[in-house]
Amino acid sequence: MAILAFVFIEPNPTSRTWSADGGLGTVEGSLFTQLLWPVIVVFAVACVMNRWAAVFRQFDLTFWLFSSWALLTTFTAIAPSVSLRRYLFMMLVVIAVLIAVSSIADERRLWNALLLCFAITTVYALFYALFIPRFGRHQAEGAESHLAGLWRGQFAHKNVAAPLFALMILIIWRMRQQLRWWYTWSLLPLQVMFLWFAGGKTAAYLTIPIYLLSEFITRSRNTVAIWAAVLVPLAIANFVTIGSVWSDTAKYFASKIVGDASFTGRTEIWQVLLFYTSLKPITGAGFQSFWQLNTDSPALRYGGTWLNTAFYGHQGYLDLAAAIGIPGIILALGFVIWRPLRDICAYRGDRSNPIFAVYVTMWLMPLYLAITESNLFDKSDPSWVMMLIGIACLRRLIVEQERASGWASVEPVRWQLQLPGRYSDGAVTPQIRTHHVRALEDRSRDFR
Repeated sequence: MAILAFVFIEPNPTSRTWSADGGLGTVEGSLFTQLLWPVIVVFAVACVMNRWAAVFRQFDLTFWLFSSWALLTTFTAIAPSVSLRRYLFMMLVVIAVLIAVSSIADERRLWNALLLCFAITTVYALFYALFIPRFGRHQAEGAESHLAGLWRGQFAHKNVAAPLFALMILIIWRMRQQLRWWYTWSLLPLQVMFLWFAGGKTAAYLTIPIYLLSEFITRSRNTVAIWAAVLVPLAIANFVTIGSVWSDTAKYFASKIVGDASFTGRTEIWQVLLFYTSLKPITGAGFQSFWQLNTDSPALRYGGTWLNTAFYGHQGYLDLAAAIGIPGIILALGFVIWRPLRDICAYRGDRSNPIFAVYVTMWLMPLYLAITESNLFDKSDPSWVMMLIGIACLRRLIVEQERASGWASVEPVRWQLQLPGRYSDGAVTPQIRTHHVRALEDRSRDFR
């Protein structure tokens, strides 16, 4: 609950100065928030108790490979101290979320916290936008005067608020049959209204495609079809966005799809990121050591015009490549794409369960949002935290599935199988491990 509160509810400490500082700032968040994350991690570890086996499964090879490479790039970064500090903050968030999700014995507690935060976040954001418009809406002064009037709520930017509201809309709609009617129909109209006035075009445009894609993934059991359904559109979208820098074909498709081949000027940023990646293809600028470094930022050195006021590259995959190099982006994709897809294909439970579809949605939306926004591995960005929750919950499903497959429920047959007692899951029917059942069958066969 503490994690969700400080990600979704706490007013962003930079919400008042975001537009004024621009790329020359070093936006790090409040000292209180930074100090609180280690406390949250320690508290989460203390609450694990007897679920360490499930927790360890969250920290797989993809996690260790990426985290090790990202740490390595901090030593060769443009600003090593800043890069290391941002790396530690990002790791604290990742570790806290993975531990919290996997250590909660009753999944309903996680959902109670999420749904409560959804309600509070919605009301809080509307309060900021309607009653404190100076802080809850973008203002005319500053580097982003063209965003004046767009809603951002308690968040630093409308591009932070809009994806979260799109995710909340998808989640609540998916779970409408499991939720109280008054909860669903009191929040959904308010969230749709906020998303509309926030002007988050990417988040709004992705809502229906992500819903349809998650619907296909949850209904299909064909591994090749699932991988293709996720990777092919993602590859095409990245080609259309990044390729519009140099390819006439990509520019043509971009003009037909979004009506603006420059993606509202983003291609100028992508050109600088591609150029810098070609200069340092192995280690890049260092983890999160490309933007917000005052005059040391490569954006100020190699870019011009509005790049001086940009906070990130508006393309999560290209931003990662420029920050941690080509090997780093490959390892990052292992954690955010290969691992969840592997878990989804391995799941043999009830794929029509809305909860499973919600986890897939929580993972998919930020994955595709990274086409035009830099949300991946972005410390405590709300959409990144939601993606982490989705990834961790998918792994939790697999861990519980494997644990259940190690046990077999059998009807009491003769005296051998009438085992007294109650098991850890509360079941009264006898449950014995699979190899025990096989041993009894072998003995019975030998006796005959």
